[in-house]
Amino acid sequence: MKINLFIKYACTNCGLCFKSDKKINFKENIISKLNDKDFINYCPGIGINRKKIILDTKNSTALFGNLVSNYVGYSKNKTQRETSSSGGVLTEIVCYLLENKIVDAVCVPMPTDETEVNHSYKFCNLNNLKEIRKYAQSIYVKIPAYGIVEKIKKFNGKLAFIGLPDQISSLRVISFQQNFQNKIKFFLGPMVGILMEKEVINMVKILSSSRNKILKLRWRYGEWPGKLLVKFKDKELSIDKFYYNYLLPFFCSNESLVQDDFYNELADISIGDAWLPEYENIGKGWSLIQSKTYKGDKLLRDMIKKKKISLEKINDRKALRMHEHMIDFKKRGSKYRKKILNFFSIPTPKDYGFKLKYSYIRYSIELFILSVIFICKTKLARYLMSKINQKILGLLFSKLRIIWKTLTKNIKRKGLYDNF
Repeated sequence: MKINLFIKYACTNCGLCFKSDKKINFKENIISKLNDKDFINYCPGIGINRKKIILDTKNSTALFGNLVSNYVGYSKNKTQRETSSSGGVLTEIVCYLLENKIVDAVCVPMPTDETEVNHSYKFCNLNNLKEIRKYAQSIYVKIPAYGIVEKIKKFNGKLAFIGLPDQISSLRVISFQQNFQNKIKFFLGPMVGILMEKEVINMVKILSSSRNKILKLRWRYGEWPGKLLVKFKDKELSIDKFYYNYLLPFFCSNESLVQDDFYNELADISIGDAWLPEYENIGKGWSLIQSKTYKGDKLLRDMIKKKKISLEKINDRKALRMHEHMIDFKKRGSKYRKKILNFFSIPTPKDYGFKLKYSYIRYSIELFILSVIFICKTKLARYLMSKINQKILGLLFSKLRIIWKTLTKNIKRKGLYDNF
């Protein structure tokens, strides 16, 4: 294996193979693990067979993974709902677990200072409730869980772990390997489409034309769907969520191109935005919530009884319609992209998903997507992008995105609903 290519294209930087959060040579750490059979089984960059991890669930589908029920809802804490990215349900669950002493602490990414530019994993307890609510937001760059395994093993009490799909999958495997699965009572996390490389934060500063340090960074500030808000001493940058999406092709992480778990399949509860016009027109913030296990579903129903959240049960087809473009991108498109990358001797995670009937026209679409992204990620393309007015670029990207989805819809949606 070409280790540099593995680190660049396959490794998700989940952070779980690091024994400490102290600075360590990334490459040397990976090399030291490659002959470790346990590492091979839990590394999302090599590929995790999620089918081998048996959870107490109703069923498992090709697109959703483990699933008990689909819901649409929101936090009944009005302030939380209107200041969170998508209804505030995940934050409400975390606070409920702590307030009712169901867990002793929650392992969750928290900002390292008031600017919210950088985050790291922290064990939060009842004393941190105000911080948890204050700093609740979507974060579009990866927060590695460096050294978290050793900290969990040393922790005396019950935990809830908040993580991305690769982190939860990996920690599920590790917890069984090292026999501490009973310490983690709940796995919770967001649904994840495309993450951006951390260099995007430097680009945001360049776009602002400010020479001052960032005083505050919120990826989705204000009422749903929110805006990118960056505050400096001398100015403030604010861009609508759907407009700053133009940054995605320029800073899309390689992980996002080859990982296929959108719904956080091994979580007990996963949460995303409820993208349908009937909810978008109302505003205020709506979540798509999936209970992946029976204990996750029971927790949600208990919270309904306590009037902490409002939930409406929906069917699978309605849930899929909310994210059908991204589901196709992750579940089916990733299979094509991995084959294309493998053709050029670029390592990618092993595919344990459903079998797919490949087509030449879809190969051409995914090759085009990869080519555009790789070109956009060059230094020259990023430089040229920074010289264009971001509002104009945002509007242009939104229009082109709609045109692209319309042109490819029939090809990319064909047979999607057959995979239940």
